[in-house]
Amino acid sequence: MKPIWWGLQAYEKIQSLQLGKVPQLMGHQDIELWGLEFEPTITLGLRARAENDLKTSADFKFKIIKTDRGGRATLHSPGQLVIFPMLDLKVYRLTIPEFVELLFRSTVDFLARYQIKSYCKTTDPGVYTERGKIAFCGLKVDSGVVRHGLSINIDNDLKLFDSLVPCGNPGLPLDRLIDYKDKSDSQLVSLEHAFTEWSECFQTQWKALGFS
Repeated sequence: MKPIWWGLQAYEKIQSLQLGKVPQLMGHQDIELWGLEFEPTITLGLRARAENDLKTSADFKFKIIKTDRGGRATLHSPGQLVIFPMLDLKVYRLTIPEFVELLFRSTVDFLARYQIKSYCKTTDPGVYTERGKIAFCGLKVDSGVVRHGLSINIDNDLKLFDSLVPCGNPGLPLDRLIDYKDKSDSQLVSLEHAFTEWSECFQTQWKALGFS
């Protein structure tokens, strides 16, 4: 299992790299975990409709990209940790629901490291705290190989979500990790460090499934 930290990236570049990686992973046991943050971008999943999911009156201006992942509209911006796990599910005989559950359990464990209690939901899938949705998931599977992945609000500006209807839910409350830190603690949360911690949680959950 190979964690790779990409830092701040343009959405189109990472999508192109993912597409190029798919044939390299097909039929192999290799697993890559990509961690990154995106320049401000709204992505529209397969069920998204711009006329319903974007707020044209919003003051914020973003790049808007149609994608082939599942789900509706979401927002990526600096301070949000994006994790794209890439592996061939067929090789490990994992179903998509099983894999999504694995991602969510890993995220719950990661948040627990910051004393944040969270839980998973299958309706409006994601990870939630008592304050709102803190992690989002949207996947695409090509011949068994996973693309796209998971995003976790760390210290991104939640006001930017006012430019869309997140996940098709206009009343969806949102949460982020930074708001649980002691106000006297001025140290910012490093996204690279958070990615390392999440990767550790994922590997623990992976081994719990019986994989090495």
